[in-house]
Amino acid sequence: MVEIHRTLLAGTSEAKFAGIVRTDQNWIGGRGLSPADATFIPPPEDRVPALLEDLINFVNLDDIPAVAQAAIAHGQFEKNILLQMEMAGVGGA
Repeated sequence: MVEIHRTLLAGTSEAKFAGIVRTDQNWIGGRGLSPADATFIPPPEDRVPALLEDLINFVNLDDIPAVAQAAIAHGQFEKNILLQMEMAGVGGA
């Protein structure tokens, strides 16, 4: 998954964050300095390694319809914002 992230961001303005697992708390919206008025706050950074491992285990299952599995995996990836980004969300708006 980290390698996919690296490939997707290659040659973009966010390439410096490619393949880096998130190590800081982040949020979407608000004032920028504090999550007080944030629209969304993902899980804290100390939970990221376990969440990434769970996601990788899930995408390797073979007993779920592929489209449903892809949709759920994408949602979890977006919700948890597991990889470092300048602006949150690999597939975000």
